[in-house]
Amino acid sequence: ARSYTVNVEKVGETSTNDEVRVKVEKGSVTVTSSGTGTYYIGEEITLSGTNTEGENVFLFMTGPNLNRDGVNPTNVTDRTPYQVDVEADDTWSFKWNTAETGRNIDAGSYTIYAVSQNVRRDGLSGAEYDTVSVSLRSGFITATTSGATVARGDDLTISGTAQGGPDDVFIWIFGKNFYGGDNGGLAVHPATVESDGTFEFDTLETDNLAAGQYFVVVQHPMGSTTGNRGSITVDEAAGTISTAGMSAVPLTSLQAPAAAAALINALDSPNIPDTYVKLTFVVDEPQLFIDPIGDKAAGSTFTISGTTNLAVGGTLNVEVTSAAFQPGAKTEGSTFSGVGGSAVIEQGNGMNTWSFEVDGTSFNVDQYI
Repeated sequence: ARSYTVNVEKVGETSTNDEVRVKVEKGSVTVTSSGTGTYYIGEEITLSGTNTEGENVFLFMTGPNLNRDGVNPTNVTDRTPYQVDVEADDTWSFKWNTAETGRNIDAGSYTIYAVSQNVRRDGLSGAEYDTVSVSLRSGFITATTSGATVARGDDLTISGTAQGGPDDVFIWIFGKNFYGGDNGGLAVHPATVESDGTFEFDTLETDNLAAGQYFVVVQHPMGSTTGNRGSITVDEAAGTISTAGMSAVPLTSLQAPAAAAALINALDSPNIPDTYVKLTFVVDEPQLFIDPIGDKAAGSTFTISGTTNLAVGGTLNVEVTSAAFQPGAKTEGSTFSGVGGSAVIEQGNGMNTWSFEVDGTSFNVDQYI
């Protein structure tokens, strides 16, 4: 790396010549990472930079519990650096999927080396290189149900956040003679995780569920694909689950609490990277109550109210009818008075509430239903 003079002469005529000065600069390598530098294991990280020293750049990483001289970021059991081609404009780019790497590394801080030669950390003295630090966190999941109690026939929504970039999380539901599928069969429901990490499952039909307590396990695969549901292999026809090193367990032959416990026992295995969150909800028979009303002055406006276990946002039809109402001839005048309308169910403390305002200014003196 220095300046050179190139001289051109015509043979035998030293007076005919030309020269030009050329400066040769030392090549360099750069590397940067997309985002903030902090990521959840399972996310994709874009590493990019420049290399003016050669046609390839070689990547290796160091960090907790890894070989001190570096390992391949795509496979930490491989000590050979990962090779990336350099484009004609001296730039390079590599999308690093940490889901595969995440099975063999711990959360922590790691250093990525981009080197002009196929060497590791012990051979950097003769190469151009640059480094970037990344912090990897363990993926996690949070979830909640739309209500602790749901009236049979009402909708139930399970929603939450799954960090770590999974495509899906898996919803397991156990209750009285219920294992997530029809007719007592086993079924696991995938819920798509959006780009912001949120997910929602709202297709559970409660019409045919027996009243009682239900257990929910929401499973985060943490990048694992060793089974057909993350690390869990599910045979829905046989009603069994299994994992590496574990014999098949027939969930559909167990009571709901025992089936949920068997699944959790499999997910808690030290060989399983998947994580999960547990929830419960209660299915109850639909209930609807009217609070005591008492006597009202003729011509007054008043409110009737009540409670229900039906879902918030549902609509109730309210009819106030005179007890004196009875069929009569179409030629007779009617002494009937009453009113009808609707009330929206609102969130309450324990039971949900509803209310309806009655305009009784035209009501006759009577008893009303």
